[in-house]
Amino acid sequence: RGVKPQELRLVAERYLSEFGLNAENIAGIATCTVKEDEPAILGLGEAWRVPVAFHSGEELDAVPVSAPSEKVREKVGTASVCEAACLLSAGYGSIPQPTLYAPKSAFGDVTLALARLPHLPVPKSGQGEIVVAGLGSGAPGHITPDVDTALRRCDTVAGYSHYVDFIRDRIAGKPVIQNGMKGEVERCLSALEAALAGQNVCMVCSGDPGILAMAGLLYELRAREPRFGDIPIRVLPGITAATIAAASLGAPLQNGFSLVSLSDLLVPADEVRRNIRSVAQSLLPVALYNPAGRKRRALLDETLAVFREHRGRDVLCAYVKNAGREQETKWAGKLSEFPAAEVDMSTLIIIGGPRTRLDSGVLYEPRGYVEKYME
Repeated sequence: RGVKPQELRLVAERYLSEFGLNAENIAGIATCTVKEDEPAILGLGEAWRVPVAFHSGEELDAVPVSAPSEKVREKVGTASVCEAACLLSAGYGSIPQPTLYAPKSAFGDVTLALARLPHLPVPKSGQGEIVVAGLGSGAPGHITPDVDTALRRCDTVAGYSHYVDFIRDRIAGKPVIQNGMKGEVERCLSALEAALAGQNVCMVCSGDPGILAMAGLLYELRAREPRFGDIPIRVLPGITAATIAAASLGAPLQNGFSLVSLSDLLVPADEVRRNIRSVAQSLLPVALYNPAGRKRRALLDETLAVFREHRGRDVLCAYVKNAGREQETKWAGKLSEFPAAEVDMSTLIIIGGPRTRLDSGVLYEPRGYVEKYME
């Protein structure tokens, strides 16, 4: 209520521009009957020269949506307005069914969604592109605005099924290329094929897509297959597990750190051992990714032994399990007390260096300012 007409128009046109659209692409505006006298909505219809349709709460409630809201129901009598309304005006209930082009997005007091008329597909010319997007932990607060925009603008989403689960409410109605573990090559090839056919694909990864994820594989496959050679690939960074875990613990990576994966699925175990022995002899804290699985624990045991040898049994260390998620758990203490049996593939381990401190449960490294300027 009370949004100024010019404000609504600016928000709506900026929203359309994120998808490469403008008012000329809009066939109509839809909302609920409670808003029949809302000046901003009526004014937007006049400005864009399109009809404004008003649907009753009963009509809106009959349309399944991705994220119904009881708060919305309390105010307007239905659990969804923008998604259900645009689907109704696009012909919900007819064959073929309309689909959501973009699920609801909130911009202050304005909530918008887009539905695509089934008989007016967006024309495609030539090939599309692939945007490789990092979801961080998958929690909504770890998904950057750039990644959110990419998810809304894309035609097709690709990713490991478990990671796609994090964003299903954001991509309702979009085709999804998904499979399980060890299906990475197939998934990336399918994404490249979709882009070659003209689709704009968003490949989602956990953490950062350029750190132990899919960005490198996509570039590698493009380089191997001449027919994919002209497909643009862009990488949107995400928050990697090391920084999420470090923030939960305090500031243990303050002065730099090494990052090593203990998985020998794709890298030979001897190469992992060489990396571990090298970083253990440095003074840098190390973040250990993929430390152990149900049947793969030997490299973790060897790694802990190497660090005890080079950094001593009293060096401080920690783990964070399910970093950044609701079920997050963590531990911090001496390496001699490290509970290795609790470690699994959802665990991030940090082993500190000579500067690492533990105070009131917080793991951190002094930056050096106090010694330089206060003593």
